[in-house]
Amino acid sequence: MKKLMMLAVLLALVAALAAPAMAQAKMRPQVGCSGNGCWPRYSFGDQDTDVTAVQYFLIDRHFATFKPNGGYYGAQTVSAVKSFQKANNLPMSGVMFAGSWQKLVVPVHFGQTNSAVKALQTELQQQYGYNIPVTGFYGNITRSDVADFQKKHGLKVNGSAVGPVTWHSIISSR
Repeated sequence: MKKLMMLAVLLALVAALAAPAMAQAKMRPQVGCSGNGCWPRYSFGDQDTDVTAVQYFLIDRHFATFKPNGGYYGAQTVSAVKSFQKANNLPMSGVMFAGSWQKLVVPVHFGQTNSAVKALQTELQQQYGYNIPVTGFYGNITRSDVADFQKKHGLKVNGSAVGPVTWHSIISSR
């Protein structure tokens, strides 16, 4: 009886330790690589902060009018991604892959107010733990946090602008 009880406790412990790892594994995106590096791959049903960023970029580029919905890649996101892909001569799969990311991300800089800045602030806040409000305005707080991110990731530090190299690092570094 004691052996059976110890076995049950051991199995419960293993299950408890494995559950977070299994849940995390479900949330990790597949990675798609191209000549310009590796980018996460997202499709219908996925949920992640990067999906929220995709939604903000789609809004900024006028391919979506919906509000980001907690990072869920649903039917509206698929439809907006397909429209974006069609307009940019990409395969119209509705799946975010390296080629789509490279054309979707846009440079942002100090003084701007737009949805692409919200994508930046969301990533810095939710993925990297910066205490930054998601306002869409690239002001002093955003500049300081971008400079800190760039420094910590071995990038050229300017803080005042986020171009393709910094975007790639923000989206792909974790």
